[in-house]
This record gives sequence, C-alpha cells and structure tokens, in this order.
Amino acid sequence: MKNMKILLSLFIGAFLFGCDQTDAAVEAQEEKQEVSNATAEPTLFGKWRLTNFEIDGKLKFDECDAQTVWNFTDEVTGMHEGKKLYVLEAKAEDPSCRLYGFTAEWDELSEGENSFFVSNFKVGKGTNKSGNAQIEKLTTTHMVLSLGTWVYSFER
Repeated sequence: MKNMKILLSLFIGAFLFGCDQTDAAVEAQEEKQEVSNATAEPTLFGKWRLTNFEIDGKLKFDECDAQTVWNFTDEVTGMHEGKKLYVLEAKAEDPSCRLYGFTAEWDELSEGENSFFVSNFKVGKGTNKSGNAQIEKLTTTHMVLSLGTWVYSFER
C-alpha cells in the first residue's frame, strides 16, 4: 500500500510539472503567433520580426537580430511637423540579447506617402539612427524599409 501511495504521488507530481511546462510553452507559442499574424490591411502598426539587415549591400544580420521584434505602437507621444508621433519599441526574446532593444518614435504616414520619420532606433548593438525611412515594400505580412544604404526586412 505504501508503494502505491508513493507511485500515486510521483504520478500526480509529474502530471502537475508537465502542465506547468505546457502552459509556458503555450504562452511562448502565442507570443510568436502574435508576431506572425497578418493584418487585414497593410499597416506599419503592430509587431514585426526583423528578418534581415544590410548596410551597403552587405549582410549585418546576426542571431540576436533574428530574435528582435519591433512594435510600431499606436501610443501617441507628441507631434512632429504637424504629424502624430508614436512609440516604436524593439525587444529581443533572448535575455542575453537585451542590448538589441530600444525605444524610439515614428510619425504617422499621410495618405499616399511612402516614408516616415523615425528617431533614435538601432539594430543590434550598433549605432543609433534617425531620419526618413523609405517604405520599399509593405504588405500584410512583409515590410522592407531603407534609410540611405541601410535596408531592414521584416515579417509578421
């Protein structure tokens, strides 16, 4: 009988431990899924995963860049040249890549425009950059931005 109680206790413990791991795995999957979901219409707003970064045609993309998610929020911080400024936050999923994150601002697009102002953002541990980002491609699932010879590619 004593052995039966021990086996039952071990079974219940293993079951509860397995449920905790499953919950964590589900939460991690939901976070990744949120980034990968396409929007109904092409828009900058929302989360974008950095998939490539080049300077002068040379690949500068690394493992931490691949874990970085840029969130073009609708949180208004002020105005720039008559346009609303929004928060742009980037975070890497791996805590060891924490230096790859940043908080910046970007201004709203007027109808027919294909560029927007963005301040103090960076890729990797690199140089902060500001200026007008040119939208080379924007679909519900893909985006390519350029600032001069710097090209950034993203996916949802």
